[in-house]
Amino acid sequence: MTIIRDEEGAMGLPDDTTLRTGDIVLVRAKMRYDRRPGENAVHLDIAGASSTYASMAAIVSIERRHFKKGERVRYDGNEGTVLASHDAYLWIELDGLCPVSVPAKACELVATLDQISSQQLDETIERGRAL
Repeated sequence: MTIIRDEEGAMGLPDDTTLRTGDIVLVRAKMRYDRRPGENAVHLDIAGASSTYASMAAIVSIERRHFKKGERVRYDGNEGTVLASHDAYLWIELDGLCPVSVPAKACELVATLDQISSQQLDETIERGRAL
């Protein structure tokens, strides 16, 4: 038996798993584009396969959110700014506290880059470089 992994190292089913017609499966996919308000379908890239469109009703959960440098997040009751991300972790500067590395899935998005002023973003990036 061999465990199959995707390009990010996430485990899939063992290669000797029997799949039958009618089985309902969950597939790891990455959002290709941001979902726009009112859209009922999204464009997904499936690891090891082509891209496809899926209805919002077909998406069962979000395994891991993608955060961008400079976005504002909430972690453990504190808000902070994303300084960097790598795989499933974020390095964030919590307001009034030291920067910390935390699991991305433990964070909640507070403000996107579009919602943050360019001056706030520049100041945060400079603080990140100084650390």
